[in-house]
Amino acid sequence: LWWATPEAVKVWGKALENENFIVLDDFLPQEDAQALVQVARRLRGQMAPGKTDDAIAAAGRGDQITWVKPDEIPELGALVEHLNGLVTLMMELPEASAAQTRLSQVSALSDAQFAMFPGGVTPDDARYIRHVDNEDGLNGRLLTCTFYLNENWDAEEHGGEIRLFQADQRTVKADIAPVFNRLVSFFSDSSMPHEVRRTRRERDAITIWYINQDMHLAYHQAEDDGQ
Repeated sequence: LWWATPEAVKVWGKALENENFIVLDDFLPQEDAQALVQVARRLRGQMAPGKTDDAIAAAGRGDQITWVKPDEIPELGALVEHLNGLVTLMMELPEASAAQTRLSQVSALSDAQFAMFPGGVTPDDARYIRHVDNEDGLNGRLLTCTFYLNENWDAEEHGGEIRLFQADQRTVKADIAPVFNRLVSFFSDSSMPHEVRRTRRERDAITIWYINQDMHLAYHQAEDDGQ
């Protein structure tokens, strides 16, 4: 795995430290990535519109999603194994690393979210407006890992980039195309606002979050209790 070599870790470790995100192409062996493309197609029939607690964000969210437990989909095994390896390398960054400190509370990983943007023709049905995965710091999400499944993707023609912002939520940090076998990983807190740009072709991704499980469970228990 090219991204696990000491030389590569030194490069992306510095990027994570300075920019709060990394992009790793050819993250999985080709056959494992191809298998996940087939899984995403197979799951289309059980997808439903994505929801969010924020009414404004919900109105600007056009994806179809389904959640699966990684151990229920054998083809997810390679992705989870490689993500665990990546996060282990993150946690082994030099002790002075802020990244290591921010990940010190990781105790579990979430279920896998399969998401498909339909590539619609109206402005609001194929995008996800700017948001933060853990804006108030309470839902337990610490690290977002999104893996893309889109073969022959042309960003100029198809759009669909994930746009990353500075913490001010205005300054654009990067536009990243959702190309096949690409992983984008970033901290889930307010340092990384992001959005999905309007897409003109079906766009598939899998997202897994590394979480503080106690905080995550408490957050959802409070939701269930109406707090």
